[in-house]
Amino acid sequence: MQEPEIHEAARKHWVVDADMRYVFANPLRTLTEQGVWELTMHVGFTENGKLIEVGFVTASNGPVVILHAMPVNRQRARSKYGL
Repeated sequence: MQEPEIHEAARKHWVVDADMRYVFANPLRTLTEQGVWELTMHVGFTENGKLIEVGFVTASNGPVVILHAMPVNRQRARSKYGL
């Protein structure tokens, strides 16, 4: 799988690039959300043990771009991802 690009908007919640890339490559769960964009969400633990979600889009002929990343609390992890 190719290395994703990280859009500036993904840094809104202060998740560092290395953590985004780690969870992108090592998800515990994956969820695809339909809308204007087909956003795929990966949720998983960073190397430091923080639970985060990473949202990305894949262009049909272009790169994977991470657009969203944020910490996930226990309640959200349970309700949205079944963790």
